[in-house]
Amino acid sequence: MFYEVQVKSLRRSGYIFLRKEHCVPAPHRLLAFVLVRDNEQPLAYLIPTTVWLAPSGPFVSRDDGEGKKSAPEWDLTVSEKRLPELEAYRFGVTAAA
Repeated sequence: MFYEVQVKSLRRSGYIFLRKEHCVPAPHRLLAFVLVRDNEQPLAYLIPTTVWLAPSGPFVSRDDGEGKKSAPEWDLTVSEKRLPELEAYRFGVTAAA
């Protein structure tokens, strides 16, 4: 199978976005996301874009649209509070022995 992967990174907390016009959620489309924090190992995640089909928690749908401040986008909100919700998508996570 062929995959389309968009790569984004962020330092500390905040959010990243994918413009809806360029990223229609589909099983073959993925977001590779790296969170870089001072004096810590980077955290890397691989997220299927299909999570935005039913946005909740850190996965947000924004539909500002025409005449508004920004184009419609899918957001990933990254904060200490939201990190546990991203754990299932993190690279390098292994089950406890």
